[in-house]
Amino acid sequence: MHLLNRNFSIATEHLANIARRPPIERTAHLLLEMCHRLRMAGLANGQAFSFPFTQSDLADALGLTAIHTNRVLRDLREDGLLIFRGAAVQLLDLESLHGMTQFDAGYLALSAPGAE
Repeated sequence: MHLLNRNFSIATEHLANIARRPPIERTAHLLLEMCHRLRMAGLANGQAFSFPFTQSDLADALGLTAIHTNRVLRDLREDGLLIFRGAAVQLLDLESLHGMTQFDAGYLALSAPGAE
């Protein structure tokens, strides 16, 4: 039952991300989620992680055009929030990114609430 609830929470968060957040926030939110998931799996190096997807792939996942995604990534880079280069992402200012997106990784919890 917990797995079903977790999957529902993730789907709900993804729908809210696409439907309610402006492009810059939805992009930052997705990258924060990826960083969190990869850290949980031991595949992120602090705030840096491999992201072997193109900007077109990212645009498709976010419901944006590739051109708009390029502009959003440029804005995030120019604001000193992240670096997206090749197949790697480095989040530079987690506090600002969390503040911008209100990212709360609780919906990604692997264990049942109250279980240790």
